[in-house]
Amino acid sequence: MMMGFPRGQVVWADAFDRYGRTPAKDLRMPAVQSGFQGGTVMDDLPDGRLVVIATRLTDAGDFSGAAELHVETAPSTGDFGYLGDLPLSVNDTVWFNPGGFLKVSRNTSGTVRLAVGNSNQSVGVLAASDLVIPQNPPQVPTVFSGNITWFQPDASLFLASAGWLDDRLLAIGSGTFGQPSQINLLDTNSSPSTPDRPLIINNVQGANGGIVFDVANNLYVGNGFANGNGSSTGDIKRFEFADWDVARTGAPLDFEDANNPPITTILSAGRLHFDTDGSLIVGGGDNFTVSGEDNFLAMVDLSGANRPRRQFDPDTGAADNAYSLIYHDASGRIYAWDNFGSDSQQVYAFAVVPEPSSVTLTVLAILGALTIGRVRRAEFGM
Repeated sequence: MMMGFPRGQVVWADAFDRYGRTPAKDLRMPAVQSGFQGGTVMDDLPDGRLVVIATRLTDAGDFSGAAELHVETAPSTGDFGYLGDLPLSVNDTVWFNPGGFLKVSRNTSGTVRLAVGNSNQSVGVLAASDLVIPQNPPQVPTVFSGNITWFQPDASLFLASAGWLDDRLLAIGSGTFGQPSQINLLDTNSSPSTPDRPLIINNVQGANGGIVFDVANNLYVGNGFANGNGSSTGDIKRFEFADWDVARTGAPLDFEDANNPPITTILSAGRLHFDTDGSLIVGGGDNFTVSGEDNFLAMVDLSGANRPRRQFDPDTGAADNAYSLIYHDASGRIYAWDNFGSDSQQVYAFAVVPEPSSVTLTVLAILGALTIGRVRRAEFGM
């Protein structure tokens, strides 16, 4: 059986409740080399560094331009080195702002790989070992020199989202706007010209939202924007490993199967991640539907029947933000940013706030007792 994400399965209520904003750990995405700043996508490498695609808009400021690849110089520095612009696949004429996805594989026992999706038709795969900052970083736009293998999962469908099962198999969500979308499982070791990409889930009545696997290789898929013919925007469904694994060689699973109801409905489910304790973190927005859920990200406790959730509002001054996010494994932080708000470079940090140590609690208890004693002596004129 293939290994999934190396994360815990137990949800601790105190950790779920103690996440808080940590402004001192906020960071900023790297600025583009030239021209207009576009949107950004980001993920974290196993060594703790962040890797970012920053979109450089055209001179006209439209939503197509170059995709700059940046990597953090060292963990938690917020200092990024420019590696070059991603070369386009032969199937694509432009890079759509901000790009469909940037995903780092989580099976650290093998080759760590990155998957980049262009929101058009192509997904590129490269090794994390190629993310080497030049000794003399280029000062003007240049082309990334690392090796990228380009796949075209389906020439007729646009890419929307992805999630690694391990360092080889990549679940990819794709579709055509207004039509049902689907999930294919791409074998990134197969031939790019004839890729092995069995259809495992079909009939998502809307645009694919986030995709993520848990530690038991169960698959979670969100409906990012419902088309009104079935599930709702923000519906998140879970597919057991035993079921979707069989679908690889048989009939695909039906997302709209009434026997598999949503585990929760929130936002647009545009981004899905698990934290160390197994809580599901959800990003996105829902500005175009009646629920009006936007300007926050959420954490969902999947361990209980009622599945309680918490909402985090990174920017209380903004009314319509829709957040992208990652869970940074090395630091235990949630990083959230809004690609289409006033500042796509601003990243907000949330983390579990440490409890006071036993020594601190003892000191506080002693100070409290002394304070009470002084108050009582004062009451009796002592």
